[in-house]
Amino acid sequence: TEGLMRTLDPTRPVQYESCGALPYTDIVCPMYPSVAKYASMQSAKGQCASYTANGRRYPSARAEVVGRRPVIMCEYEHSMGNSTGNYDKFWDLVHKSDCLQGGFVW
Repeated sequence: TEGLMRTLDPTRPVQYESCGALPYTDIVCPMYPSVAKYASMQSAKGQCASYTANGRRYPSARAEVVGRRPVIMCEYEHSMGNSTGNYDKFWDLVHKSDCLQGGFVW
């Protein structure tokens, strides 16, 4: 399906969270990474390392093949009542990096 999407409209970036850092996505979009994992994703090697978060295993990829891409956390906080935290740590990383681009609150 990724190939079909690129054929139908090659001007739009593809975001596919479940593939981790495999070459099917233009944007690496982890769900609920730790602050340490998010910090490591500033490099292609860190983006491509396999990891487990929120009960899901993200596959590894070859950094020399896929390269360094933008990173947007598709979800990084679950804000229900008074349950959010660590915003300052995530956003300190975002402000210091040219690759980490923030994320979305569920």
